[in-house]
Amino acid sequence: MLESGKLREKKILFVCTGNTCRSPFAAAYMRKLCSEKGINNLEILSAGISTIDGLPASQNAIMAAEEFGVDLSSHNSKALTETLLNTAELIICMAESHRNAVLRFSQISPEKVKLLLEFSNKHRKGDIADPFGGNIEIYRNCFLQIASAVDNLLTYILKKKDN
Repeated sequence: MLESGKLREKKILFVCTGNTCRSPFAAAYMRKLCSEKGINNLEILSAGISTIDGLPASQNAIMAAEEFGVDLSSHNSKALTETLLNTAELIICMAESHRNAVLRFSQISPEKVKLLLEFSNKHRKGDIADPFGGNIEIYRNCFLQIASAVDNLLTYILKKKDN
């Protein structure tokens, strides 16, 4: 694994639908991992393909994340923009529909756009189900699925030879 000081600055963008659950989970958890490992040269953002700016994370998302030491209490949704897409070096989508929307929305290289589950130990294909409107247990399970894949994603980013 490369030392954090040898990793060039990189912008990672997580994308979901409303930017109130899944992509905030992924971004906040990755920020926590980076903080714990002393990695300070990754800019980690999240956005939604069908949202408006300024919505808070859903209450169950805040509560579930808190159980795992992740704070979403100050999260505000951000609508996906072409600028966000064009400035990100890696775009991680929660579902195939998000990936398709990103690729239709911008002229970016498909190699920059990946599904989070590509980094999962268990399911290398498919979507991370949207927990919105579900009970706290559904949010917990969603967070755990995302966290497992994000652990592997960070390892992937650190090991990339072009860093």
